[in-house]
Amino acid sequence: MVCWLYQMSVNSEKGWSHSEYEKEVREGIPTTGRYAGKVVSEHRKPQKGDMAVLFFAWSGDHKGGICGWAEVLGYDEEQGTIDFEPKEPSDHLKVNPILNDTVKDITKKIRRGFFQGNIWEIPPNLLLPIRQILGV
Repeated sequence: MVCWLYQMSVNSEKGWSHSEYEKEVREGIPTTGRYAGKVVSEHRKPQKGDMAVLFFAWSGDHKGGICGWAEVLGYDEEQGTIDFEPKEPSDHLKVNPILNDTVKDITKKIRRGFFQGNIWEIPPNLLLPIRQILGV
């Protein structure tokens, strides 16, 4: 299984807001995320059935952190979109994002210095600690 870090921003083209994201998760609505940067991966692009860690960057955001675990439903490179369906424990994480020193350290390593991007492949050695944090 390949897993991705999808960085959401309250200032993105998608128009994410915490309340809009919370509503979509609460209602079980599959959603489409937009991305402006490139997908950072050594091997591939996101594919249906992959998993994604949903993450609000903490810079300038009082509710930053890991806010969801989702299944990738589709990816359209030409349109700059990724479709995903939040899974458990997203219902809890939507209002209680996880942000601590461990999460900051792991997400910095995943983003490899490219903090303004949107989608990064999570290396296997960093996926295990994230799964342990999320309990999935």
